[in-house]
Amino acid sequence: MMLELEGHLVLEAGEGQSGLELLRTEIPDVAVIDLGLPGLDGYQIASRFRREPTGHRVLLVAVTGHAAPEARERSLAAGFDHHLVKPVDPDVLRGLLLPGPPSAPSGAPPASQPTVV
Repeated sequence: MMLELEGHLVLEAGEGQSGLELLRTEIPDVAVIDLGLPGLDGYQIASRFRREPTGHRVLLVAVTGHAAPEARERSLAAGFDHHLVKPVDPDVLRGLLLPGPPSAPSGAPPASQPTVV
C-alpha cells in the first residue's frame, strides 16, 4: 500500500508459480519477493527467472525473516540483488526504488515511478 500511495504500479501474486508467471509476463522494474512463498519459494523464483532472456533487466529484492549471513549468501547466489530482513525499513525499500546512483539526493523526485511486483 505504501508503494501505491507513492505512485508505483504494484502487482501481486499469492504464491510462487503465479509470481514467476507475473515476472515473465509483466517484466517489472523491481520485484520484491518473499523467500517463504508457498509452491516455488523465492530462491527458486529468482534462480529460474535469472535464466530467462529478460531475467537480468529486473531488480530482484529478497524479503525474509532470516538475517544470518548464510541466508544472505543463498539469496545472492540465487540471483537476488538485495536481501532485506523483516520488518523491512520503508526508507531502505524506497532507496532501492529510486532511479540513479544511491548517492542521488533523496529529496529529488524520480523521473518515473518503477513498476513493482
